[in-house]
Amino acid sequence: MEVYNAFLEKVGEITLLVEHQRQPIGYDSEEVARKFNDMGLLGKLDRIDTGLEQIISPELRKMIESVNHARNCMEHRRGIVQERDFHGNEALVVSWRGTNVFRRSTTGVETTIETLPVVLEPGEALGIKMVNREKQFQLGETISFSPVDASEIGLTFFLHSHDIVKAIRENIGTPKSDVEG
Repeated sequence: MEVYNAFLEKVGEITLLVEHQRQPIGYDSEEVARKFNDMGLLGKLDRIDTGLEQIISPELRKMIESVNHARNCMEHRRGIVQERDFHGNEALVVSWRGTNVFRRSTTGVETTIETLPVVLEPGEALGIKMVNREKQFQLGETISFSPVDASEIGLTFFLHSHDIVKAIRENIGTPKSDVEG
């Protein structure tokens, strides 16, 4: 989360530059930048959306918000869930984007692969697809994530970062790079 926050501060600088071009003379961009850096993660995301005049990846953003709620619980309550962590739910709900490996049969039926190695029959294929994952933590429960969960949560931040960069490029008219696709 801290690395993502640092990334958002750099994105905020770019957003403020874009926004500065639209402002009248006397606009204090240094003061706006100082206020931006003092914001929390969600405030920064709101400010970036406002500066770019669009909501960037609402579904991924909700996932990042849920991870941020878990982070706050781990930081301030040693990961022990309290009612204040529920945010309108019956539990602390953390969601993220993950991947599933699947086998596609010759008839087109897809079956998720749970263990490796896997032997394919002639004409079968393997594939990977993005899926949404969710984990719920009840009152008094301690938050924990598996290494795979943590890796996939990182993927969620990467995907959202990619969408932010794409929105900046679209906003300032910069062409796509070869890497971006």
